[in-house]
Amino acid sequence: MKGLKLYIVSYNEFKDRYGALYHTVFDEEDTGQVPSHVYIGFLDGEYVGFFSAYIHNIDCIYMQYGGFIDKFKGVMSLGIFKQTVNYIHEEFDGIIFRAKNTNIKVIKLALSAGFKIIGVRHDKDLYVEM
Repeated sequence: MKGLKLYIVSYNEFKDRYGALYHTVFDEEDTGQVPSHVYIGFLDGEYVGFFSAYIHNIDCIYMQYGGFIDKFKGVMSLGIFKQTVNYIHEEFDGIIFRAKNTNIKVIKLALSAGFKIIGVRHDKDLYVEM
């Protein structure tokens, strides 16, 4: 997507502002997670959204949370998501995450971006692992 700029910051560099970043996308307070990486996107200088992640192993990162502000949800989100995934792949071969099985929008987005379902997990709710 032309005009998209992605930045990566460590949680330690950004922890004072992470809660506000999370709140702008999810309209709720942070759940207490501590990511190792925070990817922040801007399209033509305007904040798009973020992805938080932690290093799963030397070759793989686990996405914890991510999303877009309302203006960038829908049609634009696939292009932004694909470009973000490509950006992350510059550093890590693998990206994994899980989504509630009822979160059809996220599952469709991930499948459209090339993710494959690798399993399911039951942890109070049923999650699809990709």
